[in-house]
Order: sequence, then C-alpha cells, then structure tokens
Amino acid sequence: SWLCHRNAIFDATFSYGDQLLATASGDQSVRIWDLSGSDPELKANLRGHKGSVKSVRFRPNSQDELVSGAREGNIMLWDTRI
Repeated sequence: SWLCHRNAIFDATFSYGDQLLATASGDQSVRIWDLSGSDPELKANLRGHKGSVKSVRFRPNSQDELVSGAREGNIMLWDTRI
C-alpha cells in the first residue's frame, strides 16, 4: 500500500495496457501513477479543479489523454504529453 492523496479518493481508473492508474481526489487533484515497477511512481499531479474531483477516465486506447470531472461542475481534458 501507499499514500496516493491526503484526502478521500473518489474514483480510480487504469489506462490502456493497465500500466498507469489515475486517481481522483477530494484534494482537488488527479494523480497518475506508473505501476510498471515494484513500487508505484507518481508520473503526474494534475491540478486545476476548484472542487473535489469526483471522476476520472482515460481515453480509450490511450495512456496520455484523460478527462476529469469535479464538484464545481467543470470537466477538464488532460494530455500528459504536453
């Protein structure tokens, strides 16, 4: 086990190929974890929502593009390649 966030996790999803895990949290962030090694490694900490992030999904067949939705009503599209 490891500490993913310092607040509640409301959603989690695996990327295409199951190598990455994205987590959505009450700390208003989405984090992407690389699970390919023996210990999870933080790949990205995506911030921008002004409320608890309630949902997250990778784009089908992608490890780089995802969408998140938060309590404030905004949906954000993310591309970790840029």
